[in-house]
Amino acid sequence: MTRIALGPAELETFLAIAELGSFSRAAERLSLSQPSISNRILRLEKLLGTRLFERTTRAVVLTPAGLRLQARVAPVIDELRSALEEFQREADHRRLTVTVAASPIVAAALVPPILQRFRQTYPDVKVVLRDDVPFERLSALIAEIKSGAVDIAVTALAAPHPEVEFEPLFQDECIVVGPRPALLGRAEITIEEFAREPFVTLSAYGPEVSALAAGLEERGISFRPSYQVANVTTCLGLVESGMGLGLLPRFALRSNDAFESGRLLTARLVGASIVRRIGMLHLRQGDLAPSARALSRAFRAEAARDGGFGVRHDEAEKRPMLSAINR
Repeated sequence: MTRIALGPAELETFLAIAELGSFSRAAERLSLSQPSISNRILRLEKLLGTRLFERTTRAVVLTPAGLRLQARVAPVIDELRSALEEFQREADHRRLTVTVAASPIVAAALVPPILQRFRQTYPDVKVVLRDDVPFERLSALIAEIKSGAVDIAVTALAAPHPEVEFEPLFQDECIVVGPRPALLGRAEITIEEFAREPFVTLSAYGPEVSALAAGLEERGISFRPSYQVANVTTCLGLVESGMGLGLLPRFALRSNDAFESGRLLTARLVGASIVRRIGMLHLRQGDLAPSARALSRAFRAEAARDGGFGVRHDEAEKRPMLSAINR
């Protein structure tokens, strides 16, 4: 097999001279000095063992060997240039595209104001939001981050993972939600009082609720939800309909007509707590594309602006808990 001892630079130079009929004009097009152009052609002619150009007083013309080489390599260089441009376009698209994955609750409650501010600062960056990723899909989510399919995931994590970076943004506790007659004037409700009432919670928080129930059983307190639903809106609808009190993460209640109108009120649960640590999951900062690094800064800035979106880390640690579940 014949070894290819030349690169595309020599062939690109050859084709430029053949098209322009001038070494100096080819040097201008390629942003090279004329001696560099001449040296490339000398190397090419030496490798091929033949002259490729005849120099006349008025122009540089191809020899018969030069014409043959032009016909053979012009399509190859055009195809190579086309392939390079295709990959460069894809790289540019990736640099200007960030894919964020989050659970429906997190995507609805936390992500919109961050994306709004980010778009104002970086209008050319496209953010792809996937809002259908449950907290339970951690292993699959990490695989997508490693493959590049997801740049940033906003999720809960109990322990560090060796292959990705987790940046905690906030800790958020579950609070009691109830209609005005039930919670009027109540800033707090004890776990004993709450457990005596029918209550509604989210299925995504099933492991935390089960762990808390196991701890409460040791104190003789039965703690079983009447309904576990997937959607915050469904949960609030059941609460408004009198089906029970709600136990919901504080951040999920940031904006809702029922609270703004006063139909629903909130109270802090005393004597027990369900707390989740939620943050960004992504590759190490050095491996992130510039647009993804910029968006991660936007998440950190929003968390700092809102004091951790929910419960600050130091506040959560000081509160009395029967069971604090940090996932």
